[in-house]
Amino acid sequence: MKSYLPLFAIFLVIGAFVYFQSGSQSKENITHDNAPAPPISKENKITNTKVEEYRQEWVYDSSYDKMREVSTVTATIKSSNQLYFDAPYSGGSTGSIILRKKGKSFDVILGISSGMIHGKYDGIEVPVKFDNGKPVMFRGYEPTDNSYNFAFISPGTKFFSLLKRSKHVTIELPFYQEGRRLLEFEIDSLKF
Repeated sequence: MKSYLPLFAIFLVIGAFVYFQSGSQSKENITHDNAPAPPISKENKITNTKVEEYRQEWVYDSSYDKMREVSTVTATIKSSNQLYFDAPYSGGSTGSIILRKKGKSFDVILGISSGMIHGKYDGIEVPVKFDNGKPVMFRGYEPTDNSYNFAFISPGTKFFSLLKRSKHVTIELPFYQEGRRLLEFEIDSLKF
């Protein structure tokens, strides 16, 4: 029988060469020296991490439910900063404030594009700072469908009243395995 040892040694050398070449290429691909700088950089006071900020505008929508004869009107704005979480929610998460009038009811809903708002069955404390005022405490509740990326704010009418008179809002929310983080909103263009 022929000895397969020399053939095995050749494959081992080729394999090692390919392995080390691919490792050096992946290291080159993850360097961020040439990455563009974010438009605005600000430090998050809670986590001492830098966040990117972008100016956002309110988006308005309306719909009509023919069956119940109820109109729904919403105004939504995204946060001017992005939060960066560990996997599986990595990549930059954007917060949102949703104002919703549905028939005679009114709701204020906070959301996160990717991540989990860490809620409890009896609600969570949500400190909100309007402009340069002192933080005002609100309660946040999970939606009835148990989705973890939204929280209904109570009392919504008080939140809306303070929101209408403000230009800037800072909201602190707890996120699952990420702690409390700040979301910043430039809300001065609201017409609702």
